[in-house]
Amino acid sequence: KSTVYAFFRAEPEIEFAKDHSAAYLIFQCTNCGDKIRQGSKTGDRASTGNMREHVKKCWGEESLVAVKDSSLEQARAAVKESKKTKQTTLTKKSGRYPSFQCPPQPHLVHSVVTARWVAESARPFLIVRDRGYRWLQKEGRPQHFVPSNETVARDVKKLYVASKRQLAKELQAYEFLVPIELDCWSSPNHHAFMSIMAKILRRGKDGKEELTSVMLNFAELPCSHSGENMA
Repeated sequence: KSTVYAFFRAEPEIEFAKDHSAAYLIFQCTNCGDKIRQGSKTGDRASTGNMREHVKKCWGEESLVAVKDSSLEQARAAVKESKKTKQTTLTKKSGRYPSFQCPPQPHLVHSVVTARWVAESARPFLIVRDRGYRWLQKEGRPQHFVPSNETVARDVKKLYVASKRQLAKELQAYEFLVPIELDCWSSPNHHAFMSIMAKILRRGKDGKEELTSVMLNFAELPCSHSGENMA
């Protein structure tokens, strides 16, 4: 009956134990898709602590408080209509915190910029929780939006999908043969990887064409990267 369930899909997945009994219920967040496990046998049976902590980070504590006094059905309806970038919807529906105002929707801009920086600089998603990073972002502008690591992870995946579609369109319209190159190496922990690259001509803003490398795939090899295995 807890309203925290309103932020997750109504029907959870079930993780079975070795004796085929239900060991965990797995609830998926309707905003970021992350999954939270809830024990059905152990002492944390029906505990919502982890779910509440996730909602606070993903949706904001104001949204969780806003539906506190609602029924689960009312909370589900409010969450369904609201969007993460417009969390004031929840507060208005419940009548709580009438003076609460979000900044003028900086979420999408700052989140995408952060996601691009994290991806291009190979930073961990958790860097947005770093105290020094958050201080730097908010110094002189306390209202500046700093996305959560779950939001950054989600947006990196979105950027990946969008980039993949754009590259597919570009290659389908390409007039010439596309040379392919492979590169393999082993990581320090002895895992073998292979990248598959293509070389294409791209026209810049100045009208000049430049030979550019684009990645088609990056895969872990199940064995060493010998010539036979690469083939």
